[in-house]
Amino acid sequence: MKDSISPKQILLALFSIKSNLEREFSGNSKYKSLVNFIVNTPEFNNSRRLTLKSIEIETGLKPQALSRQLKEIYYNLLESDSDFQFNFNITEVIFYARCRGAFSAFIIKNLKIVPRVGEHVSFPFIKPKMGVDHFYVENIKHHFESNKHYIEISLKNGFFNLFWRFRKHKAVEIGEIGVIEELQLEDHEIKERLGLKRRFKL
Repeated sequence: MKDSISPKQILLALFSIKSNLEREFSGNSKYKSLVNFIVNTPEFNNSRRLTLKSIEIETGLKPQALSRQLKEIYYNLLESDSDFQFNFNITEVIFYARCRGAFSAFIIKNLKIVPRVGEHVSFPFIKPKMGVDHFYVENIKHHFESNKHYIEISLKNGFFNLFWRFRKHKAVEIGEIGVIEELQLEDHEIKERLGLKRRFKL
C-alpha cells in the first residue's frame, strides 16, 4: 500500500496540515528544506500546478531523496507506533440554514456545546431573511485542516421526526429519490415526490 501512494498525493495531504507538520518537524534538520518549502508555499487548489521537478529545485533534493522523505514524514504521522499527536486547536462552527428557497450561512466561534442531529435551535437574527427562526439539525460534518477543526451543521426548518428521517433514507436506498435530490430538496418537496400527505402546515 505504501508504494502505491504517489509523492504528489502525499504532498497534497501534507499541505492540508501545515501547522501540524511545522510543529512536529521544524527542528529536524533532515527534513528542514522540504518542511520549509511546504510550510512557506501558498496553498495549491489545483494539483496540476504542482511539479516534483520544481520542488526538487526549490529544496535541493534529488528525486529519490524527495520521494523517500515525503513518505517518511507522512507515515511517521499516521503509523500506530508513532507518538505524534495532531493538534486542531481552533474550532469554527459553520451553520447552513435552508427554508423554502431562502438560504443563510454563518460562523460561530467559541461555541461551548455543539447541537447534535435532531436537536432544535433558534436564531432570531436570521428571521428577517429566512422568514423563520426555528430549525432542527439535519446533518453534521467535521473537517480537519491545518490547525482548524471545522464543524459544518446543516439546518432545516420545522421539527425533527425520527420516522421521517428513516423514511427519507429508505427512499434513497431503494432508489425512490437520488442522493443529490435528498441533499437539495426540502422535506415537503421530497414528501410530494414520494406521494406522502402532510399532516399540517408550518
